[in-house]
Amino acid sequence: MNLPAHIAERIRETIASGGLGFAIDEEAGGHGAIALMGTLGMIWMLRPDGTFWDADADWGKPLTPLGDEWHVKAIVYGVERFPWLSELLPGRPSAAQDCPTCTGRGKVAVKNSSDGILCPHCEGLGWRRSVSG
Repeated sequence: MNLPAHIAERIRETIASGGLGFAIDEEAGGHGAIALMGTLGMIWMLRPDGTFWDADADWGKPLTPLGDEWHVKAIVYGVERFPWLSELLPGRPSAAQDCPTCTGRGKVAVKNSSDGILCPHCEGLGWRRSVSG
């Protein structure tokens, strides 16, 4: 991903400051990245050069590139932690309709969760992108 210079700089500053102070921030910082999302067995990260990565030292998962198909979802998660990443999200076309699965919320309800999870059909955007992107 081609990052605007000010976003790349903000990522560098965030790494230098230790992120948000969680274990995933420490691991991501060790890889020269910010942690966009962390769960059991994976930490999705973004480096200032615009590359996306996945690892989890606690689970013995080595640093590997995050597949292109996960980049939008990774940014959606990242915006929850770092709202200033929101400009990296794809713009919603004027003709786009709300995702019928999540009714435009970007999340679907899950039993025993107040927040829900990102909608698997719209990648958490609240609207569906065309196949071409």
